[in-house]
Amino acid sequence: MSQRRRGSWPWDPAQIAAEEGVDPAVFFFDQNTRSRRGRAGRKTLQLCRQVQRAVEDFLADEQVLDDPLLSALWVMAVEPAPDAGRLRVVFACEDHVEGHFDVQQAHDRLKSLRGVLRIEVGASICRKRVPELTFCVLQPGEVALSHQRG
Repeated sequence: MSQRRRGSWPWDPAQIAAEEGVDPAVFFFDQNTRSRRGRAGRKTLQLCRQVQRAVEDFLADEQVLDDPLLSALWVMAVEPAPDAGRLRVVFACEDHVEGHFDVQQAHDRLKSLRGVLRIEVGASICRKRVPELTFCVLQPGEVALSHQRG
């Protein structure tokens, strides 16, 4: 039987990493969850797209369309904030809204529908825990600026 204990290596990974110029923490990091540089991983982005689809379907519902405030909104993006456990849903106001659009009132209306939205999202995704949703409502001028930046 070998004298070497299980899990011990005859070489030092830090020494090999220094010789090869590779950081083992970066090399062996799980790429599907979240990268080292803070960008969302593939699975997180997939979840964001599923949530965006579910929220868009909810906004297309006839009862929601009867509300002029919510019918003027469309989902611009869904992004992790800070991870897949909490998602920020970014809404934009349509350009052709007549009169003054009250962003705070729209945000309050969305907050009151947060539970219903989480139920809709939970029905459309296959996860043990439904992510918490936060909302951000942009005015038409802000949408144009964010398109130029992004």
